[in-house]
Amino acid sequence: MVKHIDILAILFFVWGGFQLFIGVVLALIYVGFGAVMGIAGGVGGEEELLITGVLMGGLGAVVGIFVMLFSLPSFAAGIGIRRRRPWGRIVGIVVGALALTSVPLGTALGVYALVVLIDKDVGEAFSTSGLVSAE
Repeated sequence: MVKHIDILAILFFVWGGFQLFIGVVLALIYVGFGAVMGIAGGVGGEEELLITGVLMGGLGAVVGIFVMLFSLPSFAAGIGIRRRRPWGRIVGIVVGALALTSVPLGTALGVYALVVLIDKDVGEAFSTSGLVSAE
């Protein structure tokens, strides 16, 4: 199971990149629709449409940033797991457990992460990685 550690680190980087991409796309879509609505409301003299466009664009930006922030723990887990840091294993378990709710890709990643990171041999690889010999 120890050979799966590097694969899992790469998968966490890919998952984080996917979350980052989705956040950017969501923000662009909502801000774009909000801008179109706002411009149409401003040109047409419809104040309600202008306000709705501004609110939609602002909410879209907030949702996009929120989704992008969720990619940070995935990148942190990938870095920690790749470097065999004990905290990386803990972050990986947490991120894997949270990914279980993202059906179907996140569920597959979460199950794989939990199976790999809870293994006894993997735990030993993380506990001895930061130790320096007394030679």
